[in-house]
Amino acid sequence: MHPALSADALAKLRQPRPYPAVSLVMPTHRREPDSAQDPVRLRNLLARAEKALDEDPGVTRERRADVLDQLERAAAEIDLVHAEDGLVVFVAPGERQVWTVARRCRSGWSSPTPSSPATSSPRRPPNAPTGR
Repeated sequence: MHPALSADALAKLRQPRPYPAVSLVMPTHRREPDSAQDPVRLRNLLARAEKALDEDPGVTRERRADVLDQLERAAAEIDLVHAEDGLVVFVAPGERQVWTVARRCRSGWSSPTPSSPATSSPRRPPNAPTGR
């Protein structure tokens, strides 16, 4: 996991990347019994991301495999026992980043816009085919 979700890290996240990019954001809990639900929430978010990648006709087989591999590697880095108040996961072809944050965040799964690239869902560049 990366030490801090700093302004520099956010600036780097805003840089263009190859499609698709996936960001997951979820609240976590520091104490039991609430922390028991965190692994389930994480598995559900990971499953939704995988399903979205599988169903997106604009994602090639190679890119899908790369992003799913990065997502698996990111999930393996997550330590929910020592999580703070939130978890942020970003993956793209050849790249993964994981942070815990010390403030509440909303569970996220939405299509990001160019002005807000780090929410969650595969990110489509403006000129990418829509598959429609």
